[in-house]
Amino acid sequence: MEQSNSTNQRLIAEFDKNSAEKVRVTLQEWRCQTYFDLRIFYQDDKGAWLPTKKGITVNVELLGELRSAIDKAIAAAELGEAEEPGVPTDGEGDGELPF
Repeated sequence: MEQSNSTNQRLIAEFDKNSAEKVRVTLQEWRCQTYFDLRIFYQDDKGAWLPTKKGITVNVELLGELRSAIDKAIAAAELGEAEEPGVPTDGEGDGELPF
């Protein structure tokens, strides 16, 4: 049986990252596998939203581990641990990560 390389996407959520970018969360099927994709989009001169290379795609089987990592990051941020040495920032002191 031949596998299809076509992609079916289902938009799960979308929110503004800033005035020029959006974050989109989708589920995608590719080669008979389902993937979670969190990607930054920008608007081109014609008004179309296009994906950047900035993002993450993982098999849905890893969503539990991703959720655990995000929960740990939320807990650390709430405790102020994100300001500890070794956490990368964009170097301008605003605390925004460079991605």
